[in-house]
Amino acid sequence: MLKGKYYHNMDAKGRVFIPAKFRSIIGETFVVTYGLDNCLWAYSTEDWAEKAKQLSALPMKARNMQQFFFSNADDAVVDKQGRILLSADLRKHALLEKETAILGVGSRMEIWNADRQRERFAGISMEQVEAMMEEMNF
Repeated sequence: MLKGKYYHNMDAKGRVFIPAKFRSIIGETFVVTYGLDNCLWAYSTEDWAEKAKQLSALPMKARNMQQFFFSNADDAVVDKQGRILLSADLRKHALLEKETAILGVGSRMEIWNADRQRERFAGISMEQVEAMMEEMNF
């Protein structure tokens, strides 16, 4: 299970360091695609295969969702320094410029513009979290 939050700077070539703790779980090669709220979602190849199976089984009316995730997916390969290279398209979607936030979110990793991630989390109150937990019977 991926959990925790790390901040790392992206270099000028678009390479981002992936914490060793996450690499040991998600692997040295994994899939990165567009996520919601202008972040990126990353899945191990095994988890991506399961997601791809679920997406492929959806009816034709879900084609926009299929296109969103499949056409924007890219294989990420960790280099010897523990970094992955993100395409210009992925960087643009996630508004990545310099500092990134790497979050563990259960079965996926999320890559955020660090300032956007901080703003988003600052806007979530404990009352909202409590209400969500109650609504979902958690």
